[in-house]
Amino acid sequence: MLQQLVGRLPRGAAARVERLLGLAACPPPGAPLAWHPSQPLLAAVGAGGQVQVVDYTGQLPVLGQQGSGSPPPPPLAPALTLQHELQQGAAAAAWRPNGGKCLAVGTAQGVCLWHIGRPPAGSGSRSDGSAWMVWLKAPTAGTVTTLSWHPQGHLLAGASPASPGFFVWDVATGTATPISAGPEPACLLRWSPCGSYLLAAQPGGAFRIWETQTWWSQSWAAAEGGSSAGGRLVEAAWGPDCRSLLLAYDGSPQLVSLHFTGEPPSLQAQLLPLPLAELSSGGAKGGAPGLVQAVAWDTQAQRLAIALGGPHPAAGCVALYDTRCDPILSARFIGFLRLGPLGGSGGSGSAAGGSRAAAAFEPEWEEIRPEEVAEAAAAAGSGAGAAQRRAAAGSGSGIGGSGAPGAGSEAPQALVFLPCFGQGAVLAARCGDQRIATVPLYFAA
Repeated sequence: MLQQLVGRLPRGAAARVERLLGLAACPPPGAPLAWHPSQPLLAAVGAGGQVQVVDYTGQLPVLGQQGSGSPPPPPLAPALTLQHELQQGAAAAAWRPNGGKCLAVGTAQGVCLWHIGRPPAGSGSRSDGSAWMVWLKAPTAGTVTTLSWHPQGHLLAGASPASPGFFVWDVATGTATPISAGPEPACLLRWSPCGSYLLAAQPGGAFRIWETQTWWSQSWAAAEGGSSAGGRLVEAAWGPDCRSLLLAYDGSPQLVSLHFTGEPPSLQAQLLPLPLAELSSGGAKGGAPGLVQAVAWDTQAQRLAIALGGPHPAAGCVALYDTRCDPILSARFIGFLRLGPLGGSGGSGSAAGGSRAAAAFEPEWEEIRPEEVAEAAAAAGSGAGAAQRRAAAGSGSGIGGSGAPGAGSEAPQALVFLPCFGQGAVLAARCGDQRIATVPLYFAA
């Protein structure tokens, strides 16, 4: 009853009342993907707490050697599956920088810290011969749903919706220090590349930037950047110079950029809107839940990928942008990308509860002009009955078809860019628990 009454309030007032009454909750975790910072290793958290590691070594096509008409390679089987009795309900994964093949997996009441390879002699660590695990216990109860490493790899930040703020582990000693500035839990943690800042997002869309020398923080609200109807924070990504922070909200047709005006660790900054016409074209309005499903910004700050859902006429597709920071962040639309079949396998797993990942392949591009998006939006909005009939018939293959550009496509739940691909960017996308694909996006010379 109380939740129903709160739900009748305006969005901003409802969020404040929920925080005061303790009703606000972090959104359920999605299907995490994590690239290794220096090797083509992709970790995917699956059902039952399994974490599958796919090795793309030798699988990414060399620039110019794969034609657009080449068939996609067959699906790749995971090179390694990490599972343990302590790993039930795994909800987050993050590779350790400067730590070899070390993967942190957020689970109930702590973190499984996996080291791929044989354990040191006499270490007493849990191992099955191909990997060994160290348990990092959280100081509070609840599942660790977000993780972020300090760029030097000696500190690991994690958070649980069951406790306020977040905690930081000293990995060498295994001790965790709680950090908070109020009763709200942290739903998303992102450490800056320079290590001077840590973003901690809250369930209502607000966030804090912590400077990590004295652990002083500054609070920000999304409305200050012009995204008053944005909803929850889907993703936050730092620019390589630590002067720009990109934020995406699930119901907002524009992104928000936080620009730091002082040198680290200064917290002087301003929020600026980053309007993206393609997100609001064709009738998709602000405040529509599910408009932005997932976001990824490559580590070179040159490619931005946004998975679209909800009411957008290109729902199920990924919008790609060319971005520049000089010094204000700007974005230029490149086109829409729809993931094709994964090697003809349909994403079926090789083992019970397992996933398969497709090797890199040339994507199916669709160039959608504004007038075509408008036509698709008008057709989709012509009537609820017609929309239901089109959905039941499975129509809508793309431009030139009878449906919207993204009709019949499942929007990716997770997007991540490979950090170490020098020829451009490699985008990994996940649709459901058993569909993972990687797409090379080359930069023009």
